[in-house]
Amino acid sequence: MKKILWLGALVIGLLINTNVQAQYYDGGEMTWEELGRIEWKNYYDELLGIDVQEPIFNSDLMMKDGEMITITGFIIPVDTDDNTMILSAFPFSNCFFCGNAGPETVMQLDLKHDRSLLNKKVTLKGRLKLNQNDFYKLVYNLKDSEVINVQ
Repeated sequence: MKKILWLGALVIGLLINTNVQAQYYDGGEMTWEELGRIEWKNYYDELLGIDVQEPIFNSDLMMKDGEMITITGFIIPVDTDDNTMILSAFPFSNCFFCGNAGPETVMQLDLKHDRSLLNKKVTLKGRLKLNQNDFYKLVYNLKDSEVINVQ
């Protein structure tokens, strides 16, 4: 009898915990304002021979790492060997790569290169991945990206 009660309590506890997590974040629209709530740690990288910044993500962002989200932004043109697609909070003229915004305003996409999307405002769905350690990659990555809407 004790085993049955213990097992029942465990199952109820797991259900409650799962429900609390689902209430906290439902995989809905994520904003660039939320993504901008990071701090930066500066340090000298001996291999590169320069000062670099490492993002420090708040607990809200850490909880969303790996979660499905939707986000709206502008597909900006970048010239890379692997045809990388980048989503920006701002149009190309104001984007991070033009020097008018920070690295928290762009996101690398796991999306097939499609020139028809360049410079267009789009809404995408995908799995958010945070990058804290690889200086050579963007801070945010949207894995398994798919276009939901093109404006």
